[in-house]
Amino acid sequence: MADPETLEFLRADTPGIAGRLVRSTIIATIGAMVLLVGGLSIFLHVPKGLQPFLAAAGTVTLLYGLTIAFVTIPRALFDDSALSVRRDGLFFEGGKGKTELFAWDAVVAVAADAGELVLTLDSGETRRFPRTYGGKTAAELATLIEHTRKKAALNLRA
Repeated sequence: MADPETLEFLRADTPGIAGRLVRSTIIATIGAMVLLVGGLSIFLHVPKGLQPFLAAAGTVTLLYGLTIAFVTIPRALFDDSALSVRRDGLFFEGGKGKTELFAWDAVVAVAADAGELVLTLDSGETRRFPRTYGGKTAAELATLIEHTRKKAALNLRA
């Protein structure tokens, strides 16, 4: 937790990143295994004409898998968005320094609608947040926020 006033901290989900990383790992592993077979071709009695092909195919596949991984990881790290449920309110950190704090006094209701987190404020304004946080659906987030909001109101610890 970032500070003692933070009750829950949820990082924004980055869709597709996990799948890309798994695919790149599988591709790099296959490339490494083909390279290994090419390197051990003398002991495995691989035909002479196939040895250069195994070396080239293994190298290209390994480099392709590593390239996908090294391009994907920074994309996940550059997305610096999060949701903090704090004692004083709900704190949204959007990337590039954009932050919003909704004090508990100003929040009338927290709900989920069509896969989005919906905050209804006492001014009548409705704010929608289409992203998911911490691997939770919008309904799970709304339940978690309401539960934590009640704990904060009663001055209970998480």
